Amino acid sequence: MGGKKLVGSAQRVVQGGFVQHGSIPLQPQKALLERLFGAAAHGVEAQMTDLESLGVWKQRTPQAFEEDLIRAFESVFQITFKPFPVTSHDEIALEERQRRYPLFAANAPAPPLQPFEVGT
Repeated sequence: MGGKKLVGSAQRVVQGGFVQHGSIPLQPQKALLERLFGAAAHGVEAQMTDLESLGVWKQRTPQAFEEDLIRAFESVFQITFKPFPVTSHDEIALEERQRRYPLFAANAPAPPLQPFEVGT
């Protein structure tokens, strides 16, 4: 986007399926970048952008944006995502990760869990 990075993403293929992990910054990440990169944060920040800075975030509600992403993945990969319930085990695992990685947990409130599984 204008020579700046918007999305961080990784995929791993495992036994005929894949795991997708990615992040799209909704707003500028100045505080987080300073915590991660210290004095080098300004240089990293200059190479990045986010949806708010691009004017995209204010055009869509968070829920509409999430729905757009889900539909795009379904279309590109010809799959269907199906919501499934969050278990107490999931909640405990999330709390453990937030304790283990406080830098990221403290950066912003955690979004509500909305797990999905791929339907066939």
